[in-house]
Amino acid sequence: MAEDKKRSIQIEYASPTSDNDETRLFQALGQHVIHKNHQGGYFTDCYRASKDIDLSGVMAGRGKGFASLQIEDSSDEAAREQVQEIRQARLEVIMTYREWQQFDGMWTNTKAVVAWGYIANASLGEGPGSLGLEVHVIRHEVVNDALGTRDYTIDCITGSSTIKGGAPTRNPDIIPPYGPADGGNWDAPL
Repeated sequence: MAEDKKRSIQIEYASPTSDNDETRLFQALGQHVIHKNHQGGYFTDCYRASKDIDLSGVMAGRGKGFASLQIEDSSDEAAREQVQEIRQARLEVIMTYREWQQFDGMWTNTKAVVAWGYIANASLGEGPGSLGLEVHVIRHEVVNDALGTRDYTIDCITGSSTIKGGAPTRNPDIIPPYGPADGGNWDAPL
């Protein structure tokens, strides 16, 4: 049984390969948006989420999906400004969300979600905040939850989904954490 849970949110600038919504790939530029060290280790240059990611607005073939994130502390002024500029200019981003659970003293990455899309809304200030993402493609990898271990991709634009037995041509890679493990009680990330 899990004793504790931590969640991280990475946001990275991306470059689109085309203007076509159905074939566009998002390529990571190696430039991340959040520059505040909220904890160190795997949480370097990340926001910490206060709740699980909400994917209730994500569905294959609906043209786009929506995901929302609750942030523990959004008082990073530089990230706040960058997020607003990215949202206003409708720049492509890759968001990686991770959940870590502690089992017998060891932190294990039990869920990773990577989304290609755009920041739809941002409520950031001193203290808690929130982000809304317009999702075009999402990959969801889960280890050993109530349904077991699985890794699936949903293309909200084309409707292709590995859940339906398809093979989406747009399948996001999970971006590694920006920092190394902080101590010996952290398993490798998904």
